[in-house]
Amino acid sequence: MTRICFTADRFDINGNSIALPLPINELESILGEACVFTGEYNTVYTWSELGIKAYSKERKLVETVDVVFEPEDYEHSPGKVFTGELLLNGTDIKEYYINNKDKRVKLWDDDPNGAFVFNNHSLWLDIEDGVFNTVSIEAYTKGEAKTLESLPLDAGFEDLAVIWNKWIAAIKEYVDEDNAYYNLTHGITAGQMHETEVQLEVPLPGVLLNFYKVHNVRWNAVTSAFSFSVNGWSYDLLPFEKIIDEWEEIQDLNDDEVLGAEMKEGYSDNVKAVNYANPKWIPFAEGRNGDYLLIDTDPSEKGTFGQIIELQNEGWTRSVVASSLEELIIQEIEIIKSEGNNRFGFIQENGKF
Repeated sequence: MTRICFTADRFDINGNSIALPLPINELESILGEACVFTGEYNTVYTWSELGIKAYSKERKLVETVDVVFEPEDYEHSPGKVFTGELLLNGTDIKEYYINNKDKRVKLWDDDPNGAFVFNNHSLWLDIEDGVFNTVSIEAYTKGEAKTLESLPLDAGFEDLAVIWNKWIAAIKEYVDEDNAYYNLTHGITAGQMHETEVQLEVPLPGVLLNFYKVHNVRWNAVTSAFSFSVNGWSYDLLPFEKIIDEWEEIQDLNDDEVLGAEMKEGYSDNVKAVNYANPKWIPFAEGRNGDYLLIDTDPSEKGTFGQIIELQNEGWTRSVVASSLEELIIQEIEIIKSEGNNRFGFIQENGKF
């Protein structure tokens, strides 16, 4: 029976102290000869009877060891699952996991399962519906947090920091910071701001620039805790760097045709557009279905600069849903307070770390 043990100062397999990365011949001296599968990007060594495999980017030097608990269907997969012992401080890893979830660390920002760290090694947990599929063991080096200098807010926009803090506080009442969909990050850098201003064909309004100077969000393919509930739909805040892409997507739907009155029945009198959208509408939140929230920098005579437009793609409506970005956030805070857990049900259930 294979026995893998971790303590604060030791990692051993069958009583042999090891450390990754490790020459493959040393691992084979402990586990026996491996089957070798050579791929384009790495080499996989498999101990089929033991339920163990190892990966090497540089042939002959193993960087990762996988302990396989559930059957896999890859060419290099072990024929049997691991039936030995994998112990953390003398406790089976599955039992240790149940009692020590708070000791996990995230190996990347959106890591859904986390890893335990022992003796400068991480044990990453591939868990699905409570079932252990694989435990991946690698050398662990804690990266140093990058300190980025915040850009100063322009005069007149100081209240955006206060509004951000109120929004964050409301969300944190229901969503933990380690939730996979809590994707808040530091404000934009001077480089990000310059790159976007150069590439975008229309000027960004000061309120939007200063809003993102306070905080930005990381891209998440599913959803975001930082979103706006408008007319029964949720619009996720865009990462600043995606504003250009989404703006271009919208412009691709514009053509030279001037829409007739019938097609523009769903357009508010407060907005100005002769086609699908006014190029001076800047998207900052997406419904992930072709709908957007945009900040209006070219309103009609009845409208207000900076008003927030809801663009519904299939419904062909262009409605003003707030007079400003600040008002939109205040509305969202009130929705969070009134709906509570119902506002974040999916996020709480599916993003929990």
